[in-house]
This record gives sequence, structure tokens and C-alpha cells, in this order.
Amino acid sequence: MALFGGKKADLSDPREVWEEFFRLAMKNQWEKSLGFLDSLKRLEPSNPQVFMKTGDILQRLGRAEDSAGAYHRAASLLEGAEEWTKALATYKIIIRLAPGDEKALARSRDLMDRIRAGRDAAGSQGGAQTGQDAGPVHETPAPSGGGSATAARPPDKKPKDLREAFARHPIFSVLTDDEIKYMSSEARHLSFNEGDVVIGEDTQGESIFVIKKGRAGVTTSVAGQTLELASLGGLAFFGEGGFLTGAPRTATVTAKGQLEVMEIPKSLMSELIIKNPQVLGRLVELLRVRASKTSAKTQGSS
Repeated sequence: MALFGGKKADLSDPREVWEEFFRLAMKNQWEKSLGFLDSLKRLEPSNPQVFMKTGDILQRLGRAEDSAGAYHRAASLLEGAEEWTKALATYKIIIRLAPGDEKALARSRDLMDRIRAGRDAAGSQGGAQTGQDAGPVHETPAPSGGGSATAARPPDKKPKDLREAFARHPIFSVLTDDEIKYMSSEARHLSFNEGDVVIGEDTQGESIFVIKKGRAGVTTSVAGQTLELASLGGLAFFGEGGFLTGAPRTATVTAKGQLEVMEIPKSLMSELIIKNPQVLGRLVELLRVRASKTSAKTQGSS
């Protein structure tokens, strides 16, 4: 289906419904996109991304109470799948919307303890974990807050340049060399010094970033506690989760020494999808693959 036109979506086909949702969200048509999320709740009731995106859209529409309810459902599904970092990011959004939400505060404290314990255990065994160089990172497309990065398993060899980094990315791998060159020429290229904030938690943003040179740290603060989530090396991506809906960031990314990044705004992503509709297909596919893994974990633990 084309981004800005095409046949009517088959509401019994989750893939087509997701494509229509993305098409409308890219055009900031929030009310219409919400209707397709309602269809997805029936088709994929155990997919946390359905409820994450619902919360995001309801935020944009000023419906904070309804938004918090959707996020609670997403957080519960993520916890059931033992995706602690994503669940923590989701509870953080709820606390921002409803500072007195006791359940979100309690679950956040517990999850921070779990994440720290897991990091310390892995560190004592000599494994790469939070606080060390996580290598290339793909946060796409969840959590929707956009700043919370989840370290992917590093490939055997680090990408040698931006072209190879994009070729390995689950969304951008479908771009041609000319499309990557165009994206690089139209994107913003930014430089930061030690301690500079690239993106701050609780700020809104609709951009995806890739580190061209240097390193950055990812932290989040909940209930008066700060937790380091990752240390990102060169050619890592971050910020994918929030680019679609502009939901507030759930983590802060800070330069560790000299840092150079490329910022890809939502408007440029829209251009790329129009030029190459396969990008939209990859967005949908990634959402559905991750959802199926989460559902399998949840069913396996029940």
C-alpha cells in the first residue's frame, strides 16, 4: 500500500491495518489513526505496541487518563514477557501523566532493582551489559518514548561506514545507495562536547539519530533514582521509538567526549517512504516480529 493513497485497508489483515495506521500517523491524522488501533486491539490483543501507540495518540489528543490506561496495559504485557527496560520506560510515561499513580511508582522501583541486579550479575560474569559499550543499537520502534535504547546483539564485526550501518538496520536496509546519499545530504549533522545532552527525557522529538563518531550514554530517571541503560558506540541508532508520534522521550542521551551524530527528522522519513514504500513494510514487519516474540514469552510464562 502506498503511503499517501492506495486501496482500502482490509480490516481483517493486521499487516494492512498497521500500514494504514502508519500512513495516517505520518500525516499527523491522530483521530483517524486511533480507529485503526482499535481494530488492532481485536486482531492482536497481546501486542504491547498496539497499546503503546494507543497511549501515544491519546496523549496527542489531550486524553491523559485514557492514555495512562493504555500504557498500563502495554506495561503489563511487557512485564509478562520479561522486557524490563521497555516496561520501565512505559511506567515512566504513566508517572509523567499521573504523578500519583502508586502502581506505576511501585512497579518502576521494582523494575529498576531488577535491571540493576541483572546488570551487576552479568558484569560479575564478564559479560557486556549496561554501562559498557553496547555497540550498534536498534531501538526501533519501541518503546515509543523514543529515548530508551535497547542493545541488540552486536554483529561479528562493527560496520565500517554509514552505508554498512544502514544496510544492517532492520528498517533502513531496504534503501538504495542513492537514497542513503540523499538522506545524508538532507539530514542535520550535529556535534556535541563531553556532557552535552543530545536528547533529554520528557522532551518531545520526531527524529531518529545515528552516531557518526564518538560515544554516548543513555540514562533514565524514575522516582528520584537514575539508572544507566546503555553506552552507545559509533554507528549506533537511537530515538526511533518516538519519531512517529512525537511522544515525550523516556531517556536522556548524553555525549561521552566528542560526539558527532546525524539527525533524521520525521519529514525526511516521510519522503523516504514515498520514494521507497518498502521502508513502511519494514516498519510494520518489525513491529509484528517483536510482537510475536513478546506474545510467545508471555504465553510461555503463563
